[in-house]
Amino acid sequence: MTVKYTLTEDNAVRIEYTITSDKKTPANPTNHTYFNLGGRPQDTIENHILKINADYFTETEPSQLLTGEITPVEGTMMDFRTAHKIGDNIDVPFRATLGDVGYDNNYCLRNKFGEFAEAAVLYDEESGRKLSVFTDMPALQLYCGGWLAKSGNKGKANGDVTYRRGVALETQFIPDSVNFPEKFGAIYVEPGKEFKTVTEFRFTIE
Repeated sequence: MTVKYTLTEDNAVRIEYTITSDKKTPANPTNHTYFNLGGRPQDTIENHILKINADYFTETEPSQLLTGEITPVEGTMMDFRTAHKIGDNIDVPFRATLGDVGYDNNYCLRNKFGEFAEAAVLYDEESGRKLSVFTDMPALQLYCGGWLAKSGNKGKANGDVTYRRGVALETQFIPDSVNFPEKFGAIYVEPGKEFKTVTEFRFTIE
């Protein structure tokens, strides 16, 4: 497996994954970068405005393993089809989240695998920074740092890389697809056949 990172002239980070194998092999490459567009280490990402181009999410058990069911986001705290603040509903009790962890959930994007399209948009009003995520993958994991310690993790610029200080937008196949192939369509690298996928993080100022 190789991963190529390109910094483009128009302020994007392009990530290209290439995988080959001599045996049929499940593959689900992703990137777990945390973003905080405000640049203020003391602030959580709850005031960041987020839009996700997904009408469905995958249900989970209390252990957060997938059940195999896909559910509409409409009428739930999972709905980011219209842009709004991450913190608006992050603490609303819901069957697919755990306690005060908040979002750590998979969304089924509108584009199919191989269709390069916008997956999500993250925006910080105070700084004006906007991140647009483009991918040819069919799913995206939203994670808002809810598993991180609430203090004690020192990070960049003497800031705290702690609870809800960053949001990860992880492009991927639906997790655990190999155990639900009839529902999720498990993806394998076939012997001798090159597998490729691309994700771009595009940055602009509004």
